[in-house]
Amino acid sequence: MNHSKDYEQTMKRNHVVHTEYTDTKLNYAELIFKHLRSLKHGYRLSNKPLIQSYTVAEHCYYTGLLFKWLSCKENVIITEEELLWVFQHDILESVTGDLLLPAKSFNSKTKSYWESIEKELTNETYIYLSYYSDKTGKQIFTPRAWELFKAVDLLELWLFCKEEQMLGNKHRVIRVIIQNCKNIIFPFEFHSINNILGGEIEELWT
Repeated sequence: MNHSKDYEQTMKRNHVVHTEYTDTKLNYAELIFKHLRSLKHGYRLSNKPLIQSYTVAEHCYYTGLLFKWLSCKENVIITEEELLWVFQHDILESVTGDLLLPAKSFNSKTKSYWESIEKELTNETYIYLSYYSDKTGKQIFTPRAWELFKAVDLLELWLFCKEEQMLGNKHRVIRVIIQNCKNIIFPFEFHSINNILGGEIEELWT
């Protein structure tokens, strides 16, 4: 596709305006903390009709708590490294933002394109964030701990949407997300999680 010279200049200007250059004076811990703090400005389900706000920061926090709590209930042994990784698992979204899943996984092409974008970012400017990729996560976690993480990652979303319903959100999209989460989580066969999804532990979101 051929772009006009004005268009190309606009794109270059916007890139300069919106690019935050890494402060090389900060050490690793300070850099990570800076990224984690910025997650409070990133919003999930940004194109969905919501009653309450839903930040990436709160999603990571509650997913970490669920991972810790449910690992005990499911007798899944987890390490401190795994737990800390879960609390920070969406840190790359401090750079990319939260791309909506239907777009990210629209088909094999869009999925591979998004993976390439993340790879490029973590191969160059944000090398220190490569630790938080799914590829690295699978190497850190035991297989069952990884499945538990994937389950609670969706469970936290499911709980948020259940809260939306309780607050009066009757939009069809919320119902669809709730059902889709259940369909994906059930096959992991975590008894305590399936009990929550089956409505046996209502007090979790009341």
